Amino acid sequence: MYPSRELRALEARREKLRRRMEATRAECAGAVRQVEIGLASVDVWFGRARAWSGLAAAALPLFLRFGKKGKRRRGGPLGRVLRWIPLAWRLYRRIKVTYAGRAG
Repeated sequence: MYPSRELRALEARREKLRRRMEATRAECAGAVRQVEIGLASVDVWFGRARAWSGLAAAALPLFLRFGKKGKRRRGGPLGRVLRWIPLAWRLYRRIKVTYAGRAG
């Protein structure tokens, strides 16, 4: 079996690791809350911008670059941003659902 001194050292190390994990979890939760606040403001902005969506959809092809024969190339700056919106939206919804379940 282990000597008591070694067991105490292992217990102290375990306790230190546990405290560090708790601090990291709290820090991560705070960062997620900050991101959620930012995404909520973007959500509000998109809600207000919904009225302009028809106009934006009509003007969108003007901002995207197209190659020969209608093939789409890598796109302009707007095209590069628009490509990531579905992924960002899914991540926001997943985080929101996850933390809404933990609040109760």
